[in-house]
Amino acid sequence: MTLNLTLVGRKGIVQVSDRLYSYPDTGEVRDESNKAIIIRCADATLSITFTGIATFFWNGQEHRIDQWLAESLQVAGLPELPHDQVLAHIQKVATDLFRSFPSVRRRHTFVVSGFVQSSDNPVPHAWFVDNCAGNEWFQQSGDSFHIHDMTVGPGRFLATGFVKAMSRRTKRRLKKELDQKLDVGGIERALVRAIRDAAADPQGSRVISKNCMAITLDPLGGCRAVHYSESGGTSVYGPFLMWYEGGRSFIVGDIEVLEGSGLALQFGDQSRPFFLQVRWDEPMVQPDIKELHSRMKVRTANAVHRTEEPVVSAPLMTIITKDPTPWFPK
Repeated sequence: MTLNLTLVGRKGIVQVSDRLYSYPDTGEVRDESNKAIIIRCADATLSITFTGIATFFWNGQEHRIDQWLAESLQVAGLPELPHDQVLAHIQKVATDLFRSFPSVRRRHTFVVSGFVQSSDNPVPHAWFVDNCAGNEWFQQSGDSFHIHDMTVGPGRFLATGFVKAMSRRTKRRLKKELDQKLDVGGIERALVRAIRDAAADPQGSRVISKNCMAITLDPLGGCRAVHYSESGGTSVYGPFLMWYEGGRSFIVGDIEVLEGSGLALQFGDQSRPFFLQVRWDEPMVQPDIKELHSRMKVRTANAVHRTEEPVVSAPLMTIITKDPTPWFPK
């Protein structure tokens, strides 16, 4: 299962989820798994995470939901298209795939949030794409996925997954913290604390991890992802990043970086960058760029819809040695 907490505001969107994968058939648990995709499309930068099924088997092989969805979006050329077509694609392919699963085990919710560009100012939005009525985990799943616009106004707080593990005390403390004027890091840490409190609950400990991934989106299309680890050591800490640039679409994911290295990586268009960051508690040692490339999955594809655009060489990644947090609005 999982627990996902999303705060939607005019100056930023912060989405935090734990990183636990559980396998009902075998009882196996993985506590360092990715459950997020960030896609920059024609009119928005969207963060996509989920609660529900983490993996599935097809033709005798195990497939991850996040990687399956990222590759499906790339094959269909969605980084080149507007956000409404991204949502429609998720709805269609999820409906087709999940109908092949047993009905008692296919309850699932994709949480999509981001800023949509408009003629005036970027507008924050959030959607659920789910197959369970009312998004209640223990309700019966349906045969089809549906898109629910969850955007009511700035300051909207959304929770999905095993929400019942959040105690009243945790909810009250979280509300009190979010009512303060926190910076991005403060909001992330407040949401991480709430998830870790839920993971300490006797029921929550079986389905929620204390290892968390925080994703922050800014109104101009920038993005930062930070791994909040309880375990330390080498981690696969980055979500799947997707964007279109210079006649090609890119997917970068499963990035491995030593925890506490002070490393920040920048991807994509320099005017609207993605940042991946780990803790800044140690001086940074300049890594070898080739070694970093070997520690990530990269997949490129030529344009599907903008076929008239020439393919232009662009740098995949830049290493930065300063904390990108101040780049985000307070």
